[in-house]
Amino acid sequence: MTQPSPNPYERPRAEGSSALDALDDTELYVQTLPKPIVRMAGTCGIVLGILMLFLALRLVIAATGLLASLLEAAHVVVGIGTLIAAHGLWRGSIGRLLLGLVLAPVALAACAFATITGSLGGLFGAALAIVTFVLMAMSFGSVTTMAAARAALRRRMS
Repeated sequence: MTQPSPNPYERPRAEGSSALDALDDTELYVQTLPKPIVRMAGTCGIVLGILMLFLALRLVIAATGLLASLLEAAHVVVGIGTLIAAHGLWRGSIGRLLLGLVLAPVALAACAFATITGSLGGLFGAALAIVTFVLMAMSFGSVTTMAAARAALRRRMS
C-alpha cells in the first residue's frame, strides 16, 4: 500500500519505508558524503588534536614530576581521541561524533590550563575547542543522515 505524496513528481513508496529507500544507489551514495559543515567540524577537530599533542610536547619539555606526567598523558589522550573523533566524523560515525562532543570541553579545560601557565597556543586551543564543539553539535543531523545512508547502502549491497 502506498501513501500519497504532496510532491507529484516523487516516486510512491511503501508505508513503513524511509525516504532513503526510495533513492537509487547513486543518490544514496551521495548522501553518505560529508556536507561542508561536517568537513569543517572534522578539520577543526584535526587541528585541535594536533594542537593538543603540541601542548603535551610543551609539558614534556618544561615540567617534571608525577602531576606533570599525568597532565601530559591527559593531553595526549585528548589529542589522539580528538583526531579519532574527527576521522570518524568525516565517515559519518555517530559514536565518534559523540566522542568529539565529549572531548571538546575536556580540550577546552586543558587549553585553559595551558593559557594560565603562559602559553598563547592554549588561548588559540580554547577558542578552537569552542568552535569545534559548536560545529560538531551543528553537524549532528548531517552525520545522522550520512550514517543512515551508509547503513541503507550496506543493506542493498548484501
